[in-house]
Amino acid sequence: MCTQAPVPRAAFLGISAGPCGRAVLPSTPGPLHILHPRLLDAVRHDGDWEAWIAFFLRGVEQTANGAVSTARQLAAVSSADRELVQGQGRRAGSALRVCEALTSRPVLTLSGAAQRTGLSFPGASDGMKLLGELGIVRELTGKKRNRAFAYDRYLALLGEGT
Repeated sequence: MCTQAPVPRAAFLGISAGPCGRAVLPSTPGPLHILHPRLLDAVRHDGDWEAWIAFFLRGVEQTANGAVSTARQLAAVSSADRELVQGQGRRAGSALRVCEALTSRPVLTLSGAAQRTGLSFPGASDGMKLLGELGIVRELTGKKRNRAFAYDRYLALLGEGT
C-alpha cells in the first residue's frame, strides 16, 4: 500500500514526495554545480540516497537524450553530404567511400583515407578533392605532402556542448 509521506531530508532542495513516497525532483532544480554537493552532503549526513539517485538518474537521462539527438544530427549531416556527392556522376564512387570513412574518423590524411577505404592513394586523393570542392572537407595542413582533412560539419556536431 502506497502512502504519500513527505521527504523532509530533501525539502531544502525542492524535492517532494511523489507516488508511493518516492522522491520527485523539481523540473528546474537549479545549477547542477550547486545542487551536486548539497545532495552529496545530504547522503553523508542524513543518508538521503533517494534524492542523490534521482539526481544521478536525471543526469543519465539528459546525457542519453543528448547522445541520441547528436547521433540523429550526425546521421542527417552524413546523409545530406552523401546525397550531394551522389549527384556528381562518375567521380562520386571514390568520394562516397572517403565520405563514409570520414564518419568514423572525421580528421583523415590521404594515406589514412586510402587505408580505410581500400582505395589506391590516387583514388582516395581524387575522392577527397571532390569532397573539398563540395565544401564537405577542409584541408588542415597547407602542405603539398602528408595533408590532413577535416569533416568540419561533423566535428562541429561532435563538439557541441563541450
